[in-house]
Amino acid sequence: MRLDHVSLSFDQRGIAGLHDLSLHLKHGEIFGIMGASGAGKTTLLKILSGALTPDSGKVIPPERFAHMDMNALPASSLPLQEWLMSAVKRNLSDEQKIQWARDLADTFEFPMQLKRRLDEVSEGQRQRARLAYALMDAPELLLLDEPFAHLDGPLREELLKLLKTYVKSRGITVVWVTHQRDEALSLSDRLGILHFGKWEQTGTPAEIFWQPKSLVVAKLMGHQNLVTVSRANPSEPWQTPFGSWNSQGVASGKTHCVLSLPPHAFQINEQGPWQSQVLEMRFLGHHSELVIAIHGQNWHIAYPRLGLNHPQVTDICHFSVDLSQGVAIDCL
Repeated sequence: MRLDHVSLSFDQRGIAGLHDLSLHLKHGEIFGIMGASGAGKTTLLKILSGALTPDSGKVIPPERFAHMDMNALPASSLPLQEWLMSAVKRNLSDEQKIQWARDLADTFEFPMQLKRRLDEVSEGQRQRARLAYALMDAPELLLLDEPFAHLDGPLREELLKLLKTYVKSRGITVVWVTHQRDEALSLSDRLGILHFGKWEQTGTPAEIFWQPKSLVVAKLMGHQNLVTVSRANPSEPWQTPFGSWNSQGVASGKTHCVLSLPPHAFQINEQGPWQSQVLEMRFLGHHSELVIAIHGQNWHIAYPRLGLNHPQVTDICHFSVDLSQGVAIDCL
């Protein structure tokens, strides 16, 4: 399955859609797609499924694919088992279809629901059944557009684990769109970040997270406390608001880059060389997040201590900064 230099415009200015986009999928890989609203994620899935025809470029489709719509509820009074069997387009006997349906029901843990209709079971069971329906015809490619976005956390995690185990065991290639960063990083073999219809960056989840090539990617990966840093020449350390910082191999030969300091790089302690008033405080259970201002910028600080005693808004806090926790972004 591949796209070569595909473009599709929805208006005369060519603003919407995709622009000279290529994607070569590897057999059995899970390819995650992230991007802001309007970046072209759903358009890309529709081109992969054949629902949209590009203005230019080449599309090489697989023999069998499934595009799962988790919001579609078939207007059918058929029991789940018969509904699942209707998804099979291959030349199989009814006995084979029944066995396939039962195997998938076991895999996605709804075997006791097979004699019930889809509108008679819980939302969680519906999603399991929709997954099974998409996989009934043994697709080579499975397309998912935010499949579990509206499910609660535990159920979403359970279905993602079941799905990953199943597709990996059968070598099914998956392309899925998600806004959930943690899920994209943990489930995907490769990630693609779409921005205005073009790839902003593609690579393994580790490459995308630790080596973002632009502020767009960095922010999508959750990097915070972004500040431009500089140095007099490439052989010297970077000069930051909190002292000198030596980042090896990043922005080699350059005198400017962007530094991201994660909230846990800040440690509140009475001996810290920096101080600031707390502007905001968010209690998040096992930790809190504070917002302080120094050097003309707001900084988000993690406060990991447990208990009821937390810094409050207007308190003055002393803190230190561990620059070794910083992530350099070579985008300038």
